[in-house]
Amino acid sequence: MDTEDETQAERPRTIDPLTGLLHREAWERHAPAFLEDAHVARVPVCLLLLDLDDFGTINARHGQEEGDRVLRELAERWRAHVRHNDLIARVGPDDFAVLLVACSLEAASAVARRLSGLVDIDGVTVSIGGSEWNGAESAIELLARAEAALRRAQGQQAERIAITAELSGARS
Repeated sequence: MDTEDETQAERPRTIDPLTGLLHREAWERHAPAFLEDAHVARVPVCLLLLDLDDFGTINARHGQEEGDRVLRELAERWRAHVRHNDLIARVGPDDFAVLLVACSLEAASAVARRLSGLVDIDGVTVSIGGSEWNGAESAIELLARAEAALRRAQGQQAERIAITAELSGARS
């Protein structure tokens, strides 16, 4: 089998068929390499988790076809507004992860606000949690900290974005 055939054969195992983004398992396979490359290059990495608030009501009110359309549209918008070297994936039914390489906490906050601003579909809102990689934790540990920040964001009334700067246990 040649390389192009291998790539085509692997695609269904790594790509979410609805959004065209990586799916969670593929994100979990690729993220550690991104972190290792960032460690070698000595560049910061931040992770944003985006959750579509009460997305089930979109499906309940307008049907699954409309819900799928919204997911495809937002995935396309977000993919177009992150750099090609960042890692974006659908990690849950209405959850997305964006691993931002060579990105400071301040820049990640700006990206979060920009991605949030792209959600201008009637009845859809997004909460975003983010964390900066401490240089020592695994991708799963980084994801857990971003999930905690996401829960904080979901508890806010106004701008539903929470970025954490916890950097305990950093590598030297």
